[in-house]
Amino acid sequence: ASPVFDSDSVISADDVIDIYVMDVAELSRQYRVSPSGNVNLPLLPRPVPAAGKTPTEFSEELAKQLRDGGLVTSAHIVVTIVSSRLKSVAITGAVKMPQIYPVFGKTTLLDVLSQSQGLADDASNVGVISRGTIGEAATGQTMQTVDLKNLLQNANPTDNIDMYPGDRVTVPRAGIVYVVGAVNKPGGFMMKNSNGMTVLQALAMAEDVKLNSVKNKAVIIRPNSKA
Repeated sequence: ASPVFDSDSVISADDVIDIYVMDVAELSRQYRVSPSGNVNLPLLPRPVPAAGKTPTEFSEELAKQLRDGGLVTSAHIVVTIVSSRLKSVAITGAVKMPQIYPVFGKTTLLDVLSQSQGLADDASNVGVISRGTIGEAATGQTMQTVDLKNLLQNANPTDNIDMYPGDRVTVPRAGIVYVVGAVNKPGGFMMKNSNGMTVLQALAMAEDVKLNSVKNKAVIIRPNSKA
């Protein structure tokens, strides 16, 4: 089960919070805290500051604004944090289930990949880790790459790095090389290796050239190439 955000947790920018105001259905729903740390609610003339407050403190501030605005005389409000960027690890890109899930201590890259149900068929072999600002792992390095093939196939423990709340894992999609013309199997082929592939490897995937091909006329076309 996912961890539960308790009443002592502090609301942060970009968090999703659930607000229930008794007898005021127009306000009772989920809201995302803005990057500036405020929550915009209908019926209120100005945003309500939320970032840096606990759910209880935010409830008290919201109740005050509702009373000051003459909307309620005695507000019963329940606020809970549904998801928090700074208390979660995100995994995006070429995985089967991209998502953000809450964690309160360190976890591992394998745990994060397992949570996303593994790599998609078109995933590359490289994972990009964007470091958050929480945890002992945040020592100034903001980004690093990991060889996912080595991690998953060879169970290399050095690649199973620790992940902390606020971190993000991005799995890029594999590049595509197209082989067309006088080959036996023209089409697009995924380059799993982050270092690309050789012409011979590309021809092997295309099941070699046809007998009537003119090998010395072959050309390589690259995007934005000046050649």
